Amino acid sequence: MAYNLEENILYIFTDWSSRPVFNPELGRKTWRHGGMWIWFVYYDENFNLIEEDKSDYISYTQATNQDTELWASIVALEYLTKLDTIDFKKIIMVTDSQFLCE
Repeated sequence: MAYNLEENILYIFTDWSSRPVFNPELGRKTWRHGGMWIWFVYYDENFNLIEEDKSDYISYTQATNQDTELWASIVALEYLTKLDTIDFKKIIMVTDSQFLCE
C-alpha cells in the first residue's frame, strides 16, 4: 500500500461494516452483524514503515453502521493507552464516517 506519510506521526485508519442477517424463524432479515477494521501506520526509529493490523473480525449482533463506526474509533483509542506514544509528535485518525466526524 502506498502512503504519503510524515515522520513521527502515527496514522490510525478505522472503518466498520454491518450487514443484515437472514433469520430463518421469521423468514426475513433482522439483526445486523458488524465487524471492525483498525490499521496503525507509522515509521519506526530506523525509518522502516510499520503497519499493524488491530482489526477485530468478530461478528457483533444488532449493530448499526453508526454503532460500528464509533466503536472502531473507541477501540483504536483504547489501543493507544497500551502504546508508548511519546515518540509521535501527532496522532491522526482517518475515518470515512460523517457520523463520527460530526
